[in-house]
Amino acid sequence: MKTKKKNPVWKKWWVWASVGVIILSIITGEGGNIGFRMNKDAALEEAEECLRYGAYSYEGLIEELNEYRGFAEDAAVYAADNCGADWNEQALKAAKDDLKYGAYSYEGLIENLGYRQFSDEQARYAADNCGADWNEQAIEAARERIKYSEGFSYGGLIERLERDDFTREQAVYGVDNCGADWNEQAVQYADRMLDYGYYSYDGVVKLLKQNDFTEEQAVYGADNCGADWFKQAEKAAEEYGNGIFSDKEALKKFLQREGFTEEQINQALN
Repeated sequence: MKTKKKNPVWKKWWVWASVGVIILSIITGEGGNIGFRMNKDAALEEAEECLRYGAYSYEGLIEELNEYRGFAEDAAVYAADNCGADWNEQALKAAKDDLKYGAYSYEGLIENLGYRQFSDEQARYAADNCGADWNEQAIEAARERIKYSEGFSYGGLIERLERDDFTREQAVYGVDNCGADWNEQAVQYADRMLDYGYYSYDGVVKLLKQNDFTEEQAVYGADNCGADWFKQAEKAAEEYGNGIFSDKEALKKFLQREGFTEEQINQALN
């Protein structure tokens, strides 16, 4: 019985079909899953599309094309070099976008644009020309801080805005005009402190005053925080009586120093 002679691999149709696909991908520069997209004209088209719908720095556009759209780095650089973008205007566009969704100081906006890979010069151009009213930005920043925090005093909020790079004048303006109820802020601050420690009524008042609340605000905060001062004394006694103050008399003196009343202390220790 004769064995049927097999054709050489190079004569099989599917081999040549595969070769054809590879050659075509090399000629067109579109390698599909073979590797990075090499076609510079295609990269330029997508760069122009990116700039129609968003704001990019030079480096940011290269990154978008290379890392997220699959173009080889030289194709991405070619596109960024030839897309005709005015990078100052791109920075300005980015700044205006940022201001739609958040509140920034002058320096804070420059810093944020730096994260988006704009140069310092481009970022300052944008901040200088974006039309922002920095006092109004300070008001919005103050409102955002109050909305997402658990209590600020008047002075504490000014300090927070200064850390956000608002000038002292802008920070004071923002806090003066943000509409905060400082009594309610004192209540929120007291609530937060009671989540992390055990305080007497006098201890809460003292703590609030140490954090720039007025006497009146501090008293209001302690009066309205909803604390059960007897339970606070019990928890403090339990916390500090386990190893720190093994002697009952020493623990009692400690609780007295913390501002608990005799009645609260006696109940806590009995």
